Amino acid sequence: MNTKLLLLGLLTVLSMPSMAQSQDESLYMRGDGNITHEQFMKLAEKRFQKMDANADGVISLDERKAMREKMQQHRNKMPRRDATDKALEKTD
Repeated sequence: MNTKLLLLGLLTVLSMPSMAQSQDESLYMRGDGNITHEQFMKLAEKRFQKMDANADGVISLDERKAMREKMQQHRNKMPRRDATDKALEKTD
């Protein structure tokens, strides 16, 4: 079970860089940019709890779908990279 949780956390962190970036301050308190196993597991546990909407200790297919939809909505709100790059070019 711990291996599954670790893999779930890793996949979640890698698939949601904006979320990971918003939590950088707490993760990188050591100041060297590295994440300890303990820090990683804390983030994985928080992510699991957030995905487990009914707090039954299991992430169901419906809960995964709901999180995936939420992530997609978040991504859709973010400016597209090419639009951002063009805006930056105009200011140079």
